[in-house]
Amino acid sequence: MYTRSDNVFVYYKKDNPENPLGTLVFEPETSKLVSWVLLCQGN
Repeated sequence: MYTRSDNVFVYYKKDNPENPLGTLVFEPETSKLVSWVLLCQGN
């Protein structure tokens, strides 16, 4: 189950939105990228 957060961006393939490819986490005050996590490299 996904929760909403203003400083987290999840990306996925359009044809398979149930399986995220990765996430980006941003610093709330500066909006700078603080973490990039690759969950799946795909096929």
